[in-house]
Amino acid sequence: MKPKENFRKWIFLVLLLIISVTFLFLQLLSFKAIDSTFIARLRVLESVQRFLPFRSQKNEVLKHLRAFGEVSRKCGVPIFLFHPLVSSFSTQNSNELQEVKSDPCQLCHHRTIVFGVKDAEWQEKQTESLATLVSQFRFELHSRGFHSTCHTVEKPWFDSSEDFLNIKPIISSCIVSQEHIVVELLIFYDRKLSVKNEVIDGVNLRVPAEPHKLLFEQNQSHFIGCNLTNAQRFYSKYGRDVSPDALLFKKKALQVLSIVVEVLNRLGVRFWLSSGTCLGWFRQCDIIPHSKDVDIGIWIKDYNPLLVSEFKKNGLPLKHRFGQVDDSFELSFKNEDYFVKLDIFFFYEEKDSMWNGGTQAKTGRKFKYIFPKFTLCWTEFLKLKVHIPCETETYVRANYGDDWHVPIKEWNWKESPPNVRENGRWDEKEWDEDSVGFRDPVELLLDAKYLLIAQDRVFLFSQ
Repeated sequence: MKPKENFRKWIFLVLLLIISVTFLFLQLLSFKAIDSTFIARLRVLESVQRFLPFRSQKNEVLKHLRAFGEVSRKCGVPIFLFHPLVSSFSTQNSNELQEVKSDPCQLCHHRTIVFGVKDAEWQEKQTESLATLVSQFRFELHSRGFHSTCHTVEKPWFDSSEDFLNIKPIISSCIVSQEHIVVELLIFYDRKLSVKNEVIDGVNLRVPAEPHKLLFEQNQSHFIGCNLTNAQRFYSKYGRDVSPDALLFKKKALQVLSIVVEVLNRLGVRFWLSSGTCLGWFRQCDIIPHSKDVDIGIWIKDYNPLLVSEFKKNGLPLKHRFGQVDDSFELSFKNEDYFVKLDIFFFYEEKDSMWNGGTQAKTGRKFKYIFPKFTLCWTEFLKLKVHIPCETETYVRANYGDDWHVPIKEWNWKESPPNVRENGRWDEKEWDEDSVGFRDPVELLLDAKYLLIAQDRVFLFSQ
């Protein structure tokens, strides 16, 4: 009897288990349907919740932006919108830009908005200094509930009449904040740019007329001002050459450098201060007056065949051509009225280094000047916007050694630089006036400003 009863009990338990599992399975199906509906409703609710504070934030942003504009107009600050309008050109194509401009609220998506102002336009018809105008502007902003702080930098350019030992800092930017918005105001010094009026998000604003051009200038590289500490140390120890010849040379060098900036920017060719010109900028915030030339570097990949003809049109005819485009290329230009020579050194990139070449015209010997890899930054030099290697000290040390801060009275381009290496010799078939270098003997006699021995470019000038 007992075995039969135990068997019945086991059957009953198995049936009960099957019924329980089936019931649980049906419950899970039912819950999944309910849960899907619940999640869908929750997502809709979350989207509505996100939308409601966005509308509130939008109104707050535009309210504070209008208040900032009102204070700017009251204080006579001719601001123009820089970000987000200009920055949208960095990653957007033309169709996407139209979408950006048609956005119902371009400014609402940005907690930080950047405005620019040209210092000359702000100070126009004003008797106060720019520092005073900035203080007045900040006072008015504070009265409207804004908080502000301004940043200063050492003046990145110089004038021949200035005393390097007493150069004062200038205001570069100000940060203005409210509860829902942060505004950065950039001060553009000595910058030529045109603006136009537009209505964005119902706010009357001035915007750059050529945002592509302004963005290109801003994105070329990082800004570095000349090192005033180096300059002050140099002039304190060695004095400053303010002789008529030195001042005249700097004036002529400025004319040459101005042509360089105009021509190469028009051709879209990147360049930077190199050799003695870079050393002068880094060591003494100035051109070395006895160098007698202006030196720039250009990537060989950026070489433009129109370069020679364009310089000639602008008053700088070709004087020398050394090397070939694929090896040790170098061009020199000179206008006798300027008596300042322009040397362009073309740089080649290898895996771990960069180099430019040199050729001895007398023998066809080739030389290579090796530099650690570098990037480009921009600076203000002689009140011109130019590029310099960002790693300037490394660049200068490579070319002039650890004693770069000491003036040198004799400089041999084949032996003095610590980074120079012999690089073979031109084949006689390649060595002609078009591919290697040529200088008319009559010009040698006429050009008394350079000491050349049998067409060998040995410079005995201080670098």
